[in-house]
Amino acid sequence: MARVPIAVLISGRGSNLRRLLEMQSQSAYDIVLVLADRDAAGLEWAETHDIPTRIVRWRDHPDRAAFTAAICGEVEAFGCEFVVLAGFMRILAPVAIERFPERIINIHPSLLPAFPGAHAVEDALAAGVSETGVTVHVVVEDVDAGPILAQRSVPIHPDDDADRLHARIQEQEHSLYPAVIDDLARQTLDERVSDTEGESMSDRIPIKRALLSVSDKTGLADLGAALAAAGVEIIASGGTSRALQEAGVDVVAVPDVTGAPEMLGGRVKTLHPKIHGAILADTSQAGHVVDLNDQGIVAIDLVVCNLYPFEATVAAGKPADEVVENIDIGGPAMIRAAAKNHARVAVVTSPESYPVVLGALADGGTTMYERRRLATEAFAHTGRYDSLIHGWLSQDELLPETRLMALERVGGLRYGENPHQEAALYRQAGADGWAFGLTQLQGKELSFNNYADTESAWDLVQRLSTPGCVVVKHMNPCGVATRGTLHAAFVAARDCDPLSAFGGVVAVNERLDEATAKEMSEMFLEVIICPEVTDEAAAVLGAKKNLRVLVAPPPAGARVELRQIDGGALIQETDPRVTVEDDWTVVSEAQPGGAMLDELRLAWTVTAHCKSNSIVIVKEGAAVGIGVGDQSRVGAAERAVRQAGDRTIGAVAASEALIPFRDGPDALAEAGVVALVETGGSRNDQEVIDAANEHGMVLVFTGMRHFRH
Repeated sequence: MARVPIAVLISGRGSNLRRLLEMQSQSAYDIVLVLADRDAAGLEWAETHDIPTRIVRWRDHPDRAAFTAAICGEVEAFGCEFVVLAGFMRILAPVAIERFPERIINIHPSLLPAFPGAHAVEDALAAGVSETGVTVHVVVEDVDAGPILAQRSVPIHPDDDADRLHARIQEQEHSLYPAVIDDLARQTLDERVSDTEGESMSDRIPIKRALLSVSDKTGLADLGAALAAAGVEIIASGGTSRALQEAGVDVVAVPDVTGAPEMLGGRVKTLHPKIHGAILADTSQAGHVVDLNDQGIVAIDLVVCNLYPFEATVAAGKPADEVVENIDIGGPAMIRAAAKNHARVAVVTSPESYPVVLGALADGGTTMYERRRLATEAFAHTGRYDSLIHGWLSQDELLPETRLMALERVGGLRYGENPHQEAALYRQAGADGWAFGLTQLQGKELSFNNYADTESAWDLVQRLSTPGCVVVKHMNPCGVATRGTLHAAFVAARDCDPLSAFGGVVAVNERLDEATAKEMSEMFLEVIICPEVTDEAAAVLGAKKNLRVLVAPPPAGARVELRQIDGGALIQETDPRVTVEDDWTVVSEAQPGGAMLDELRLAWTVTAHCKSNSIVIVKEGAAVGIGVGDQSRVGAAERAVRQAGDRTIGAVAASEALIPFRDGPDALAEAGVVALVETGGSRNDQEVIDAANEHGMVLVFTGMRHFRH
């Protein structure tokens, strides 16, 4: 596929650059140069993707004209046809517009002409407007005044600050910018072919006849009115027909086209050759045209269809027969037929795509690029729908023969575990989860690692009595405690391993109060997550602008865990990691008292959330030593002992799996640990029991293992 070479200009980390490159494989542009005016982080990232980079520094040139001329020289040397500004923080001199007329593109964080300039987000907030957005425009001599190519709105929420609003604006930027640049590149290629071959190669297909059949009536009346005003014949089914007629839009009812009534209580409406033939016909084939003429069928150019509300019906707890009636049959058939025939037919499955239709009406028809993109969305729409139905029908099967899972992109992340890895957050269709019900009160956007660590902390803290606190680093707890007050719980959790707690994620299981917030604010933390926060605590933490403070619902609890492997996945039942004390057996001569059992229960809960091999030492309701991720059991014990120091005296310990030799219990007992809970089941159990008895140690077998890899 031919591609149009472009240069991307940046001044920072280049989040829009990353998204442009992510979408490049399915687009008509090719990033051949990344240029910056400074040592921008995005340059290093571009180099890891083998994209040439250049720096043109402002200070190396006497004035703006010379600076701009140097940039133009670099861009021209690489044969770039478009210059794409992606966070470039310098204003180019008029010489750039002269050398690249109508080919310098910028993206701006507002709905221009409102709020031009460098502080658009702050200006929108200060103005008290209800929405702002994103504008892609051509660069002209006047700042932010060029022809607008595309816009997308972003609502402003009452609790928005500049950081939160800018993060949501960036999500829209990352979606809109690649699409616009791709469209410009495709138009350039079309014009090039037209110029070289001496004939029009336009792939626009006018909309003359449209079929509308929607459950979600959002925007339907306006769409219908626009189609009617453009002279489009509108065919509509059932409730869609009634809604349009009530809005004053003339329609042709489906039965008037098919000659057959709707039947079976509405189960059969559009499943008819005069509908599907009109959608599937390839009018470039003479045989198809003959068939249409013989059957008196007129081709359909546009299908607008969304499906029965199956997901909402299930979520509302409706009875099975009502759920079944909300399994759409005719809708998916029409959508798939139109998407298959996207060479001629445009298919729209969401009101969010109605602007594409409105634009096509103004421009004389839909382009191949638009139809292909809409077809991609259509197959994703029906695929998601099928996955929800399959999940509902197979809900009693933990590990069915086929597992369908639709994941919907929520937004891009700055990067993955490491800066050179691209990443995004996805939500499973039909599923709930704390990450999608949280409220972020302040701080930078959550990173890939923030989500992973917060997931671990939030899951573990739910298992603790209140008030409880967990500190997590690299998905392992480095501090856990329950106390009489939340403040005391945090202090005890932090003091388990203060060095590791630095830069960690903290989770608490009751309302975050002012005293605890003050203690937390004394150290560097990445994330605090809690069920509630007092106004006083929020005010204290507000001084730490980069600290992410989250209020979240409890985890929904997935039934299965999935781990991707090359070419497939490992799926297992989720380990509940709960204490089933009825299965515990005291195998030592020494017997535990009530308070000791509470300590053992806490230690066992914590070790079940640690990477194997792990040993957790607990004293007075707090972890004091945590050895995790060790290749040997005794190594984990020795690490936990070193961390605990003299706090091991009178403490208890837990191992998430069996202890194969007595060296582990020996190391713990010699440090002063008086009780140990572990899985049991080793061939050397008796050796371990004998060691416990020699030391006068309580030893409890649980009969359940909690490996974590």
